[in-house]
Amino acid sequence: MKSLQRSCSHILSGAAALVLAGCSGPSVRLLDRPVAPNQLERILGDSTSVSADAEATLQAEGLGGVYRRRPEEAMAVLAGRYRAEPNGARGLALAELCADQGDRLVGDQPQHALGRYLDAMSLTERSAREAAERGELSAGRILYNKCAVQVARVMHARAERTATAPGVLRTYELGSATGAEFVDPRDFKLIVPTAWVQFKGVDLAPIRVEGFGAPMIGHRPRTLERLKTEPHMPGSGHSLALNASVRFSGSRATLGLQDLMLKGRTVIDGREVTLAGDFTAALAFHYYDRKKEGQKILATLRPEKFRNRTGLFTIEPFRENKIPLVIVHGLLSTAEDWMPFVNILRADPVVRERYQMVFFNYPSGTPIENSSGELRQALVKYRDTYDPKRNHAKMRDMVILGHSMGGILSDLQIRDSGDQLEQLFLKRPLEELELSAAEAAQLRQRLHFEANPDITRAIFMAAPHRGSDFAANPIGQIGAWLIRFPFDLMDSVLGELVVVDALTDVAQNMVKRPPNSVNSLRPDNPLLPATLTLPVRQGVQVHSIIARKDVADPLLESSDGIVPYTSAHLDGVRSEEIIEGATHTSMVTRGETVQEVWRLLRRHAAMGGS
Repeated sequence: MKSLQRSCSHILSGAAALVLAGCSGPSVRLLDRPVAPNQLERILGDSTSVSADAEATLQAEGLGGVYRRRPEEAMAVLAGRYRAEPNGARGLALAELCADQGDRLVGDQPQHALGRYLDAMSLTERSAREAAERGELSAGRILYNKCAVQVARVMHARAERTATAPGVLRTYELGSATGAEFVDPRDFKLIVPTAWVQFKGVDLAPIRVEGFGAPMIGHRPRTLERLKTEPHMPGSGHSLALNASVRFSGSRATLGLQDLMLKGRTVIDGREVTLAGDFTAALAFHYYDRKKEGQKILATLRPEKFRNRTGLFTIEPFRENKIPLVIVHGLLSTAEDWMPFVNILRADPVVRERYQMVFFNYPSGTPIENSSGELRQALVKYRDTYDPKRNHAKMRDMVILGHSMGGILSDLQIRDSGDQLEQLFLKRPLEELELSAAEAAQLRQRLHFEANPDITRAIFMAAPHRGSDFAANPIGQIGAWLIRFPFDLMDSVLGELVVVDALTDVAQNMVKRPPNSVNSLRPDNPLLPATLTLPVRQGVQVHSIIARKDVADPLLESSDGIVPYTSAHLDGVRSEEIIEGATHTSMVTRGETVQEVWRLLRRHAAMGGS
């Protein structure tokens, strides 16, 4: 419904300059070193100098001059003294020297660099974990995270899963952790620490979790090979929030590159530890392939040109143990417009670890009946792709969430048509009409459908179930007039039916209007009240979230500025939440809206999806 908020002049001027207008999408810049927000991180991250504390320790050990001339010799001496008589200052200084030497070696001698990094991590692991638990940014924690990043990057570049890494304390046998929540660094085209990434044009609130280890991003681009197993991968590929840490057992070291979208905690030395993560940085990578803003206007005004982009896409690989959350956008919008909402939503660990988000993208200028049918087919394809034998229980506990017109499309996925729509639009049974097999099949698809058996909960946000006056007023009708939806098979079928007088008066009145989404949202569109009479599949829990722009208005007379309460309200829903002082679009990222969706998703997950 966003386009209906525009003034008449805005619509006309925007239509005249669609091809030339639109701002560029966000960009990603990968750095060769971390962005250090404070002085301690800058000092410890600089391999060309040592900190004041490390310099003091070197001088106390009589190794200051030796280190400047022969750093390896000084490190070996300091390591021997540490083994003979460990103490905190000596161990921390040695860790800093090893980390710096690793940075010097990593380009030409990566295997030796690994040894130095592992030395530094073995010396700082405990202090780093304790500092993380206290929420402190200590020198030991900074050094540990710096080296964890480098170990992950070196292992990512290796052909082998294991490495022998000679250090000054010992020689390490390094491998990668295996298990459901761990990933192999070699499985990614790119792995990068989040501190090494700068985003331009990404307006997302940072969602981070403080904890142990180094936050990273793992990116898998879309390739023809990956599309065979992940056909719903978007053009931007998949970017995962990861955490890098190393566990030690004598000379054995294990890199734990953990997928934080599966589990945000791990067990170290018998204790459960929260892992540090940056979920916004991983999500922002999905803007790689983002098109110009003007294209979503084009997709509304010239929907036929964007039909090939219709379908479901995911922002992470399919997980059989996670509940699909299907998200449907509204008018003059795209699936990418959900990213600010999704970013905030993923601040909840239940959402991150129990749900996989699936977005329906479609050109929003097409009529509701077209788009709802496309969504219906896309959901069947999704099920047949990932659960053809119906073995995955979570696939049968889907949640669907739709905003604005997307709420109507979502509503049509949980209702059975029976014969009601055919009787509303046709005077005679469909089988008696003189239609080709293709024409009859398309018309039957529009008029007869069953509720999706996999959806068990539906959440409607500002959905105009009974239409909106904005679609019928002059501004809305200018928008409808601008939309060009070429005659397709359905139009020709209806045209022929008009000739043979097979359509009811209701259907003939609909045929007189251009078939597009704006006209679909008129309050006098007979499909909208007809939809509300169709039965919801038994067992589906339905929830409404509705905005009231002016809190002074009585509820029954209120509106979100586009959709009146009386249109968004549904009788018999499981819950109805009113977002006070919010508008049709601002409600999406309002804290109260997110809190309500969190509540519903937590309840759904706790109940096993029922």
